[in-house]
Amino acid sequence: MSARKIACVALLAAGSIALAACDSGSTAPPTQTPSQGQDETTKGTTQSSAPASTLTGSQSKQYRPATADGPAKNVPFPKKPGIADEKSEKGSIAFLKHYLAVMNYTFETYDSSSLEKLTSDNCKLCYQNIIQGVQFNSAQGGWQVGGQYEYKVYSSKLDNSTALLGFSMHKNQSTLYKSTGEVANEQPEQIGNTHAVAVLKYKNSWIVDSISINEKP
Repeated sequence: MSARKIACVALLAAGSIALAACDSGSTAPPTQTPSQGQDETTKGTTQSSAPASTLTGSQSKQYRPATADGPAKNVPFPKKPGIADEKSEKGSIAFLKHYLAVMNYTFETYDSSSLEKLTSDNCKLCYQNIIQGVQFNSAQGGWQVGGQYEYKVYSSKLDNSTALLGFSMHKNQSTLYKSTGEVANEQPEQIGNTHAVAVLKYKNSWIVDSISINEKP
């Protein structure tokens, strides 16, 4: 996958595969400030990649990752750190990491409702290439194995109620299945990283206003 691709969701339509086209942007990534040293660099992966359990009533249900036999079950939802609600540079970084973790959760569960709550209607890439694609696949009864992203936030800049964050993403191997259990699409692990800039807006809490793709970090 080239550096101008991000979170492309394979769509199942009329027995064939149509890949959602990705938006691109020419926005240069924000310049890293002196405060963003090695200690400020953040990296995260989906919080549901390891077995975990959630409680429903008095019963404990074990997390089961998706396999060729069926979709994932009892996927734990990523916990949002308290600092992610702060109107600060560190708060914006924590929020973006949480957003990307929820994106991974969305791919694994095909439930986009939580991601929508964190996304502005202005983010066309978020809706066209992630949310709507997941909704389409979910309606078809399909599911996904793998395909989560590893991510790293490497720069940030806060200006009043707007934060600009530079980050990279690396997509793992994925297999999409039809409701019949047939393989609909397979994608190998991404070669290299995708570099992007996220614009966050703050009004009581952070929200992703836009994401644009950059050719260079």
